[in-house]
Amino acid sequence: LLVKKEDLDKISGILNALGYTEQSPRMQRIYGCDATFSRKDEACSIDIHWDLCQYERFKGIIDVTGDFWARAVGFNLDGLPAKTLSIEDHILYVSLHYSLVHLLDDSFKGAYDLFYLINNRILDWEKIINSAKKYGIETPLYYSLSKSCKNTGLELPDSVLGSLKPCRFKKELIDYLLLRHKNSLLRFLCQALMMENISDTFKVFWGLLKGMHRQYKRRGRI
Repeated sequence: LLVKKEDLDKISGILNALGYTEQSPRMQRIYGCDATFSRKDEACSIDIHWDLCQYERFKGIIDVTGDFWARAVGFNLDGLPAKTLSIEDHILYVSLHYSLVHLLDDSFKGAYDLFYLINNRILDWEKIINSAKKYGIETPLYYSLSKSCKNTGLELPDSVLGSLKPCRFKKELIDYLLLRHKNSLLRFLCQALMMENISDTFKVFWGLLKGMHRQYKRRGRI
């Protein structure tokens, strides 16, 4: 569930009243911009997000949440008014989350989410691609769509992947890291290379290293 940050305490209170308790580690709220609530009698948990960039380290580089709120569309949820992301923004968000956060891990079903969002639907691909360029997320979109085509048989207009494809050197480097990101350092480097500008790549990688350093300090390793 996407909520506005100023409503976070209110939403937490409502969930508590319904019997849900927060299970999030403290750092999840600080660095993940989300919180997880669960109830003993239910197998499913509820994740509330107040920023769709997922991680604090991408702040100031990828900023989509405000625009996504502005373009949200209304729908009826069991007789109650609700909002959801526009179809274009939903595709951007799933792609961003699948590539940048999960690095195309097959255990996260992002490829199939994209298939169900896109398959047999008439979409404004020019709008989607222009939005990706505005937010600097062409590379995550390219890799998510490519993986969806490979895993699910999704068919896209011929021009879509060509418009998003990174330069040869960058693509070869990311392809290499996606096969070998078993340790944190290589995983962080792969995430940083998903940025469009080289200066943003250095900012994100430096932020990732600082975050890793803080984690080690808290564990008493350095």
